[in-house]
Amino acid sequence: MPFIRVNTINLHYTDVGEGPPLVFLHGWGTSGRVWDQQAAHFAARYRVIQPDWRGCGYTEARAEGNTIAQIASDVVEFLEALNLHRVTLVGTSMGATFAIEAAREHPQRLRRIIAVDAPFHLGTRSPDSAVLSLIEQLASNRIATLSRMVSSWYSGADSEAFGAWARAQVFASSPFIAALYADHRGYDPRAYLRDIVVPITLIHGAEDPDVPVSIAHEIADLLGQEPPHVIEHAGHFPHHTEAVAFNAVLESILVSGEST
Repeated sequence: MPFIRVNTINLHYTDVGEGPPLVFLHGWGTSGRVWDQQAAHFAARYRVIQPDWRGCGYTEARAEGNTIAQIASDVVEFLEALNLHRVTLVGTSMGATFAIEAAREHPQRLRRIIAVDAPFHLGTRSPDSAVLSLIEQLASNRIATLSRMVSSWYSGADSEAFGAWARAQVFASSPFIAALYADHRGYDPRAYLRDIVVPITLIHGAEDPDVPVSIAHEIADLLGQEPPHVIEHAGHFPHHTEAVAFNAVLESILVSGEST
C-alpha cells in the first residue's frame, strides 16, 4: 500500500499503468477508489494515479489544514514528490476545486484540468446559516447527516449499491474535513478562471441535484468554450454510476488533447 510524505502528512495513493500521467482527485469524504472503473479502463494507455486527499481514505487526518488552499498545495506537492510532468488532473466535485487552485498557483506541471460536476461558485449562493447548520449537524449527528448527504448523490436502478459504497467511505473519513464546507462558502474563482493558463474542460451529470448542470454551462460561457460534456441519466457522480458513458467522453477529451 503506497504512501508518500506530503506537507507533513502521510498520503496514500494507487499507481497503475504506464504512459502519460492521469491523476484523479475524488470528492468530499470519499477516496481515490471512486475512480476504480476509470483506472481499469485507462491503465492500458496511461499511468493512472488515485490519491486520497487529507482526511479521506487511507491518508492521514489532521485537525488543521482542512482548507481549499492547503489541499491544493498537497496536490502540487504530491505531483512534485512523484516528479510528474504534463499531468492531466481530473477532479470531481470538491476535488475539481483543488485541481483548479493547483492549476492557478502552479501550472508548470499540468497539461489539462478536467472538472467533473465542479461546484465553482455554488457555495456563495448558500446562506451562512445553512452552511453553519450543516457543519453543526455533522458535529452533533454525523452518521445521520452523512447518510442524508449521500442519498442525493445517486439515483437510478443501482443507487442503493452505489450509496452503500459511498456511505462506508464518508463514515470512515475524518470529521475535520467538515471545515471545507465553511471554506467553500466564500469560494468564487470566476474572477480569475480566464487567467489560468492550463486548459479546463467540463463534464457534468445531467441530473445532478447538488450542483446543477447550469453551473457548468455558466462556466463554459465564461471561459468562451463549447458547452460542457453532459452525461445523461447521471447525478453527482457520473464517473461512478455511468462509467461506460463517462469513460467514452473522457477518452475523447484525452485523445483530442494528445497533440497539444
